[in-house]
Amino acid sequence: MKKIIWNLYTITNFCENCFKKFIDFKITDVYIFCKFVHKSIKVRMIIVGITGGIGSGKTTVSKVLTALEYPVYIADDEAKRLTNTNLFIKEGLIKLFGKKIVADGFLNKKMLADKIFNNKEKLQAVNNLIHPVVMKDFTEWKEKEFSPIIFIETAILFETPFHNMVDKKITVTSPLELRIERLLKRNHTSEQEIKSRMNSQMSDEEKIKLSDFVIVNDEKTAVLPQIQFILSCLRS
Repeated sequence: MKKIIWNLYTITNFCENCFKKFIDFKITDVYIFCKFVHKSIKVRMIIVGITGGIGSGKTTVSKVLTALEYPVYIADDEAKRLTNTNLFIKEGLIKLFGKKIVADGFLNKKMLADKIFNNKEKLQAVNNLIHPVVMKDFTEWKEKEFSPIIFIETAILFETPFHNMVDKKITVTSPLELRIERLLKRNHTSEQEIKSRMNSQMSDEEKIKLSDFVIVNDEKTAVLPQIQFILSCLRS
């Protein structure tokens, strides 16, 4: 019922003709019907970027949106997948770092991390190699989506051309101490290493200035009402 109501809302807001046909033909499965009718019709889609520093809680926001049945493209996960499967990326990394960077067909993550750590030139070279492939993959992914609102989660939204591909931007923030605590539990790394990574990223203050919405994920403020407010703004 929830999916039917949501798709009924989609139809009435984005395609009055579909809604009239839905009433005329008394079709009960709104989702299948509307998808069939829209096969060759371009529906207006809002693309929303989700970003935030490491440990800020972006994944929590994405999981809530997924539970609410919104499509979410996790750029970091897809970049890892493409790095291991895309021949263009593999060949480019071998040219940059030698054959040992790829072992048995898979990326040597530790070696790559060591190569680009505190080396902005090498990091930029890797980004220039991977980002265009991820952006192409995202474009192909969104073309297959039917929802009027879709999301892309990426830690470096503003540092890459991705910020030009989205209509709205959300920054997820969290207190520094809590972020470090989360990362110590998740990554089993040193606090010094975590702080070094944080210092290499754009600050929350800079991201917030460039964002349309902010979600506070401090484990005190409820995340769901903040997401629901943003969704209501996007639908209005």
